[in-house]
Amino acid sequence: MSTSRTREKADKVTFTQTEVTSAITAGDTAARAGRKNLFINGGCQVGQRGNVALSNSAVKYGACDRWGMYPNVSNTHSATPSQATVTWSESGNAIGWTAVTTVQAGQMLTRQFIESSNVRHLTGKKLTCSFKVFHDVGADVSVNVLTLKPNSKDNFASTTNLTSNTTIATAASGVVTEVSYTWPNALTAADCVNGFCVTIQLSTSTSVTNKNFYVADLQLEEGSVATDFEHRSYGEILADCQRYYQKTATASGVVSTSSIVYLAVQLVTEMRAVPTWSLSHPMQINDVGVNATQSSADFTAYNSTTNGTFANLGNFSGLTAYRGCLCRQHGGGNTPYMIADAEL
Repeated sequence: MSTSRTREKADKVTFTQTEVTSAITAGDTAARAGRKNLFINGGCQVGQRGNVALSNSAVKYGACDRWGMYPNVSNTHSATPSQATVTWSESGNAIGWTAVTTVQAGQMLTRQFIESSNVRHLTGKKLTCSFKVFHDVGADVSVNVLTLKPNSKDNFASTTNLTSNTTIATAASGVVTEVSYTWPNALTAADCVNGFCVTIQLSTSTSVTNKNFYVADLQLEEGSVATDFEHRSYGEILADCQRYYQKTATASGVVSTSSIVYLAVQLVTEMRAVPTWSLSHPMQINDVGVNATQSSADFTAYNSTTNGTFANLGNFSGLTAYRGCLCRQHGGGNTPYMIADAEL
């Protein structure tokens, strides 16, 4: 009776060292093939906030979700963050520092805070960070990767540096530079128990005028080798980002007085922590009889949880008490949203 090759392998109880090594290598490759990128929104596809004004040496979220940006430049400078569309990245997007003008040398820093629950398993393991850099004109740019850890769980107000500020690559203008950096040592439990932060620093040696910088295809993964960039659906990445920040214009409730309404706001994704709430613009409410818009934005959250909140909105006029009501999107160029923010 003949025996299939599959059955022969299944019946085998002893293996050569080569066979064992091959199996381990294959298993490691398979394990790293999916959900390997520890960065959220490394492809820069999600940008819920739009562009924001940057402040010197202060992290501001904007342009691309989960990525904080700040210029470290003394004296007069200007820079506009953007979620850029490019042809040279895997996703077609990049984090953009556009129209940068400085009167002296400085750094453009892009960083991501990673919460403790996503890095605790990295004890005893090495990490590799990879990304692409492009800048359009002028002298070469020095590229650094900096890492730090928070001194208490998920609180990055006080931190400790893990790596020194050392140039790992030089990027010439007008070409795409692929960069990878492997941490020299495996992480200890103390390195990742409270969370982790990676900062990508682009440094100019002189002043610049109307210069554009871009960073794309950002990936942080276990191991000592940078692998192909991980592709995930937009819906998956959006849900991951909404754990930290989300906006909604959907809510219903009841009119209290002609100027005040009570709303129940349900979030689409459970958030990392109880968020802080705000309005992007004055909200419009429909109480079946009229559409009423706030004279100025007013939103007070009560009994908030990671899944939603009860809210009091004032500064309306002309509403009828005790009617049901719902939020209504209106035109005029400034779409109002209720914003829930639980960023690190």
